[in-house]
Amino acid sequence: MDRKKKIGVDIFIIFLGCLMVGISFTAFFDRFGMAPGGLSGLFVIIKSVFHIQLWVSNLVFNIPMYILAFKILTKEECLKTLCGILFCSVAFKMTAFFSSMTTVSNPWAACIIGGLLLGAGTGIIFRVHGSTGGTGLLATLLNRYADKISIPKLMGVADGTIVLLSALSSGKVITAVYSAVALGIVVAFSDYIIAIPAKKPKTAAREDGGEGKEALCEAREKERAATFDALNKGKADSHDTRERKKSDSRGMQEEKDAAFAAWKKKKAETCKAREEE
Repeated sequence: MDRKKKIGVDIFIIFLGCLMVGISFTAFFDRFGMAPGGLSGLFVIIKSVFHIQLWVSNLVFNIPMYILAFKILTKEECLKTLCGILFCSVAFKMTAFFSSMTTVSNPWAACIIGGLLLGAGTGIIFRVHGSTGGTGLLATLLNRYADKISIPKLMGVADGTIVLLSALSSGKVITAVYSAVALGIVVAFSDYIIAIPAKKPKTAAREDGGEGKEALCEAREKERAATFDALNKGKADSHDTRERKKSDSRGMQEEKDAAFAAWKKKKAETCKAREEE
């Protein structure tokens, strides 16, 4: 796969991830006022207080973060980050109708389903080295200098701070509990998705065309030849072992026969000597 095609596929994956993020907030978290960390969680609080739509807050708050990313990250990372910010705002706008629908009536169900959706969305975005801005972008920037700590764990620290702030601003302890549980699900599930090994190319032929096919066939023929040589060598060794055992057995029998003949001859001589006496 060439570079341009790969970037196109990555951008499409970022769009799908942003769509999951949008649905998780508009269909589940926003309904119960949950703020599972991140700037998106902060946007939920802003909407409940100032009635500003999520997609508007997303664009306004992420402009400084993108300017910072433009100076630090590579061109490809900046492109993916810009796509993530724009797609996330588009997803919030596209899925805004969920806010007026009754998707779930149980806040725990909303917490779990929303957490899984948000974790899956952020997970596949980070797998292609993208970002939706906000604390996710902040975690991506920090990961460049603390690469031993995964991006979801860095996000967990920043998001946990926002959960505490949301509890103080809303004054509802149970909402903060829902938000904290959802945040834990998001971090765990996104970390799991990032850790999934990438698929390897099925055959060298698909990458190299005819030359790849020839190389693959040649490698397979060498492998078969080596297998047959090993089998034939094993058979030869086994045959030689059996022959040695047979030879050793014949030699032992001949020795026994010779010893018996000598004993018989000696006995006959002894009997003859006694008769002569």
